[in-house]
Amino acid sequence: MKMIRGEGDIYMFPEQKHLQDYYCSYDAQIRDSKPPIVVDYGSSNCRMGWAGETKPRLTFRNLFAKSRKDSEIQIGNAIGNIEAVRQTTKSPFDRNLVTHFEAFETLMDYGLSRLGIDSEGKVDHPVCITECLGNPNFLRHNLSQVLFELYGVP
Repeated sequence: MKMIRGEGDIYMFPEQKHLQDYYCSYDAQIRDSKPPIVVDYGSSNCRMGWAGETKPRLTFRNLFAKSRKDSEIQIGNAIGNIEAVRQTTKSPFDRNLVTHFEAFETLMDYGLSRLGIDSEGKVDHPVCITECLGNPNFLRHNLSQVLFELYGVP
């Protein structure tokens, strides 16, 4: 990312533009070969895709917000003006650890639906999730429990 020179000796980062998320194709080749889903929950963005591909298919913000006017949930890059909903934003993280599993489920459902997977019953693909260094075992256990019991991952 390039910095922009402002007045005097002040440098600024350009505002990062988030593109609207799109739905990926879930074709028969992916459905039959059952490649693992790779999920990278970073501190600000989530990246999701299929193992064996050179880059992730999805990149979206790692938070969601519920607007006060119409109670609509906005997820990821669909949040247009983040300052307007800053007080109602939720993230699955607390100091880089996944501790809010309801928020994790919301973002995981969103990502799986954007990958084209119908997660109503069962996700028929293995899931590989990155985690921060020194992640406590009880949080890893809770995350595995959500994946196995809620999504039925193999």
